Amino acid sequence: MKNEVDVFLAQYSEERLEDGRARVVRHGSGPERAIQTGIGPIPIAHPKVRDRAPDDAGAERIRFSSTRARKGRELIGFQAGVSESAQSWRELLVNLKARGLSIAQELAVGDGALGFWKALDEVFRGTRHQRCWFHKIGNVVNKSP
Repeated sequence: MKNEVDVFLAQYSEERLEDGRARVVRHGSGPERAIQTGIGPIPIAHPKVRDRAPDDAGAERIRFSSTRARKGRELIGFQAGVSESAQSWRELLVNLKARGLSIAQELAVGDGALGFWKALDEVFRGTRHQRCWFHKIGNVVNKSP
C-alpha cells in the first residue's frame, strides 16, 4: 500500500498551493489492524493522504483510496472509515462500483453491522444478506450461561 501511495502522490506532484507547497501530501497512517490471510494475520496500517487545499478554494477534494487486488483471499477494496456507519460503507461500495464491480452480487455476508446492510441496499439493490455464522454463534454463546 505504501508503494500505491507513492504512485498516487506522484500523479499529483505538480498540484501546488498558492504559496508553492505541495497540495497533496502524506498524512501519517490509520490505526494498525490485522488482516486475516491464508498464512495468518498480517498487521496493516493504512497510509493517509491529505489534500491541503483550503475548503473555500472551490476545487474538488483529492482523496486516496486503495485499488489493489490480491490473488487468492482477494482484497478488492480497503478504506479507513470513521465508523461502521452507512456513510462509511457507502463510500467503499460506491468506489468498488466505480472501479468495475457494476453487477450486484447474489449474496453478501457480514457481521450484523446495520450500516453495511443499509449501504448495500442503496448501492447494490437486490443483493441478499446473510449473517456471518462466526459472529452469530459468538453472540449466542455470549448470552448463554
